Amino acid sequence: MLPIRTHPDSSRRPYTSSAAPGRSSRTALCLWLPTFELRLELVRSPALDATSVALLATEGGTHRTVWQVSERAAEAGVQPGQLVSQAISLCPALTLLEPDPAHYDAAQDTLLEVLAELTPVVEPAGRGRVFLGMDGLARLYGSPQNQVLRVLRTLFRVLPAPLVAATRAGLAPGKFGAWVAAVGARPGDPVIVPEGALRAFLASRPVSALPVEEATLDRLDRLGVRTLGELVRFPAPALVGQFGEEGGRARAWATGERIDTVRPWHRPRPVRVALDFVVPVGQLETLNGALEQLLERALARP
Repeated sequence: MLPIRTHPDSSRRPYTSSAAPGRSSRTALCLWLPTFELRLELVRSPALDATSVALLATEGGTHRTVWQVSERAAEAGVQPGQLVSQAISLCPALTLLEPDPAHYDAAQDTLLEVLAELTPVVEPAGRGRVFLGMDGLARLYGSPQNQVLRVLRTLFRVLPAPLVAATRAGLAPGKFGAWVAAVGARPGDPVIVPEGALRAFLASRPVSALPVEEATLDRLDRLGVRTLGELVRFPAPALVGQFGEEGGRARAWATGERIDTVRPWHRPRPVRVALDFVVPVGQLETLNGALEQLLERALARP
């Protein structure tokens, strides 16, 4: 069984919500798989798992840069954002991989579809990160600990065991709290922040966790503000005066007063039709006729 760390709850009050299924959810579970794309590539090429590997950035033209790196490559000094020439000079044995966005998107879509079977409130937040709305699921899956374990076990349906083991999970009121909990969690060791303990939990977390502009984080660093607890010591008017509306939002996140709910993910469901050929086909007329049949079948679907 996967271990679970639970942040102490000072109030011990159960949380109940009246959110309707399919609507927003206050209680959020964040699942995060760092370097999602590189890990998918290593699943396709397991022989590279014990070597130094780097995934190239999709942009850069003639000056290609490194996007994601394996642990061995990082130990050799390779870092994301480096030029390929710099990375190779640091690690001559480095294997460079071209990105495959279509493959990554397909894997993310499959993951979302499976998770949507557990809760109707699923909100993607980029590849490898997803928020689940957990309001009202206690009657189905039991305690928060059991809910998290149920979700993690479901991942085995679409991800190999090593990727499931590397997934970080955080459960808390609101998406910000859940995200901070997931970042602080160890792989296979979810962090659960009960209702009433969010502010105490956030106090020791770095201000870099805030979803604000980089310039704001730099200014906070120059002011000597390192944690969210230190940020809260400033009154709201002072932060608004220094940083505008973003300063007020930052303080609201740090105190747990702002709870961003999980909102359901909406996208059109694709219509898929297929046509099999008994023998290989290379004639253009035959292919055009096949496309017409496929279109007719697709448009015939209500």
